Amino acid sequence: MATPLTNYINSYLSGSITSDFMTSAANLLCSLTSTQISSVSSATFTSSVSTLSSINLYCPNMASYYSLAKTNSNYGSTLYTSISSLSELGSVISGISTTDIQLVSADSMSSITTTALEYMPATTVNMLSPTQIAGLSNDQITSLMNSPNYASFSTSIVNTLQVATGQTVTLTSSACPSLIKKLNFFNILIFMMNGILIFI
Repeated sequence: MATPLTNYINSYLSGSITSDFMTSAANLLCSLTSTQISSVSSATFTSSVSTLSSINLYCPNMASYYSLAKTNSNYGSTLYTSISSLSELGSVISGISTTDIQLVSADSMSSITTTALEYMPATTVNMLSPTQIAGLSNDQITSLMNSPNYASFSTSIVNTLQVATGQTVTLTSSACPSLIKKLNFFNILIFMMNGILIFI
């Protein structure tokens, strides 16, 4: 059964998704199907980036918009290597693939918006390395810890995030000691015993 949004597109836009519709639909763009998104022209996508980048809720079809960005000449298939693209695409980056997220350099991680990180699927977040997490700002780490998907984060990711915020955690083999430098405490005494970090 067609959704009201699809009925509107079919009835009033002759089935064609226009730039005017994209820029005015805002969060409703999360209701489009992958087939509808794939039909969006490159020019229409380009003019709609400011709207898509500002979506501030979990968007189940954001992976389709990310795929559209990769075929767009303004961004390209390796957009994950571009600091400007990561920043400009904003929330669209929450749809980054599990393969591409591993190719984002630690230095570029700070260009991903807090909203994109907050609503990034757990399967994607779980692919982050400790080195990548070390490249995040405090606000970005907070966004990840406030994510509605936090309960589905892997133990190693949760531990690494907790180390980054100065919490006492049980270390795993993938926890990154270099993250300790991000702690904003004075007179921290760290004991490494049985894989436990103890902060006094």
